[in-house]
Formats: sequence, structure tokens, C-alpha cells
Amino acid sequence: MGWIHWFVHRYLARRLEVDGLTSRQFRFLSYLLRHNRVHQEQIAKDLMVDRAVATRTIRDLIEAGYAVRERDPADRRAYLVTLTERGRATAPLIDEVVRNLNDALLAGLSNEEQATLISILDRMVENIQRSELPASCRCGRDA
Repeated sequence: MGWIHWFVHRYLARRLEVDGLTSRQFRFLSYLLRHNRVHQEQIAKDLMVDRAVATRTIRDLIEAGYAVRERDPADRRAYLVTLTERGRATAPLIDEVVRNLNDALLAGLSNEEQATLISILDRMVENIQRSELPASCRCGRDA
């Protein structure tokens, strides 16, 4: 798993560098393309990052013109994050990067093998979330 993580991180760093993005920004943009106008805390929870990381990354996306943040009119303590036109324009790039990664990672695996792999990985995530490891080590939704 370490090698896969290294490969993905290295591919993202090299591929996104051309467009001035980081792998963390990629994750957030990808998420926001699927869930636009989302509470900042929900983004952190769904991406399994702490609030400080989410705040910094969202701030970077705002400064680069990819997103805007506004107070939630229903809850003045919360912020909603929305993609700008520039942020939405990253959709083809995000799709290309995801497609290339999936093609590289899943090459030679049958549809059945791919389904089995995804099922096993999902169970591993569930296992670690239920584990006795301290919450700070689990990186899970409840961490």
C-alpha cells in the first residue's frame, strides 16, 4: 500500500504541477465538483482531514480563484464553499487525472477482480475506523 500511495502522490505532484495545483487541492476540487456549496466542516469530515488542513486548503483555493467561501445564512457560524467558474473549469483535468490513475492502477484486472479489490479496501477502511487505534492515528470520519 505504501508503494501505491507513493506512486499516486508522485503522479499527482508531477501532473498537477503544470496547472499550478497540489494533490491536496486536487482532492478538494474533485470533491467540490461533486458536492458544490458545502459546509467547510463537512468537507473536512468527508475528506477525512482535520479542520486546520481543510481551512488552509480552502484558503489556497480561494486565493487562486477556484472557490469562494461565504457565511451560511442559516448558521452564521458556518461557512459554505462554492466553486467559481475557474474551479468548475477544472472538471476535464480532474476527469483526465482520475481516468489515467485508474487505468494505471487497475490495468490487467478483470471487472470481477476490480469489484473484489474495492470491496476489500472498503472493509479495510471500516476495520481501521473501528479499531482500537487512537482517533488521531485512524484518519477516519470520527477522528
